[in-house]
Amino acid sequence: MFFKIWVNITLVSYTTYIESSTGVAQGARTGFSAIITGTMFLIAIILYPIWN
Repeated sequence: MFFKIWVNITLVSYTTYIESSTGVAQGARTGFSAIITGTMFLIAIILYPIWN
């Protein structure tokens, strides 16, 4: 159980980093895109138990 939670937390932070760096490469340098991406991941974390 702990491992499953730990993997989900780790993957979310890694994926957020990749999404942020991809956004910067495409011209999103203000940080707004990183905030939106992080918010969407938080919403996904909250809604995941409902869908699963």
